[in-house]
This record gives sequence, C-alpha cells and structure tokens, in this order.
Amino acid sequence: MLKKISPVLILEITVVATVFLSGFLIFAYERKNHNLNYNKSWTAVYFTDSYSPEKGIKVENHLGINNTFSFCLIPDSNNLTEPNDLSCDLSTALFKENKTVLEGQTALFTYAMPKDQGKYWLLVTYKDKSGIDQKRSLSFNN
Repeated sequence: MLKKISPVLILEITVVATVFLSGFLIFAYERKNHNLNYNKSWTAVYFTDSYSPEKGIKVENHLGINNTFSFCLIPDSNNLTEPNDLSCDLSTALFKENKTVLEGQTALFTYAMPKDQGKYWLLVTYKDKSGIDQKRSLSFNN
C-alpha cells in the first residue's frame, strides 16, 4: 500500500526547492555582474601612487574593445579651464605618448617630472564604443 503524502510535506518540499532554485539563479546573475568586462563600457584613470605622481598613471580599459589611449603632460596656465581647454595638441604639452590597451587590461604611462614648480595636468584621451572622443584628466602640484 502506498502512503498518502501529506499536504504539509509537499509544501515543505516546494519551499526548499524554491529557495535553492532562487539562490542558484541569483548567484549566476551576480557572478555575471561582478565580471568587470561583461557588457561594460568604462575606463579608470588614476595615479599609481597618489602621494608620488612621478610614478605615473594607470589606465584600465573596460570599454569592451581594444583601444588606443593618448597621454600628455601639460603645464597649467591661468587661461586653462579643465577639462574644456585641455588638449594634447597644445604647443605647451611637455610629453606625449600613445598606447594601445587591450580589452580588460591596464597600461602604465610614465613621464619625467618637470623641473619647474607649479600645477600640471595629465590628460588621457580615447574614443568610446560609439567613436566619440572622451577625456580624463588628473592634476598635481610640483
């Protein structure tokens, strides 16, 4: 003879199965979202050491494509308004460099510290996924 399964047991099994299934789905979804390169389009530009700008800057490429980043060092003057007036095409740019950074990789840009005292801008330019020019800038006082 078959035992009759109680409705309470069916409810308990259903609740436990639902909790495990939902936990698995949330885990899979969050794992995908924590991947820095999955369906993302962003960059990070920062000093290698914020207390020592002479150690250079790092650029992280999470645009979803390989990209060329242009870097330059520009002395500040009273007529520069960041970021609108900053450009690597300025005649006052002290250092220029281009690097191709693969998707999901980080590049290090180094430069010689200027001898003159004052404020300096570090400018990084690149094109986003849609081909629009983008700028990221950092500054330091020497």
